[in-house]
Amino acid sequence: MLFIDFLRIEDEKLSAQLRERRNEIGRLTQEAGNIESEKESASHEIRALEAQRRLLESHNNQRRRYLQEREPDVHKSLEWLEQNRHLFQNRPIFGPMLLEVGFLLIQ
Repeated sequence: MLFIDFLRIEDEKLSAQLRERRNEIGRLTQEAGNIESEKESASHEIRALEAQRRLLESHNNQRRRYLQEREPDVHKSLEWLEQNRHLFQNRPIFGPMLLEVGFLLIQ
């Protein structure tokens, strides 16, 4: 075997390895793009859910203020219930309907 033949064989091996690496880079680049797209989609969904949560909290806070202003005894009972919910263990305990119904309707 001549030295030139040896170089040609080595060149072919290196060319094949180079093609494999380029193919791998292309595949990984595409995979990274897919992951980035999924990340953007998830981020958008998170922002939408956070906005929805803020809206619900805003409505809930408005209702709580209403109770505090118009029905102070009910508001006081609600605060007691929230502080002592652990006393009821696994039994479902509901607060004032004004607060509970809003969440049930939205869900």
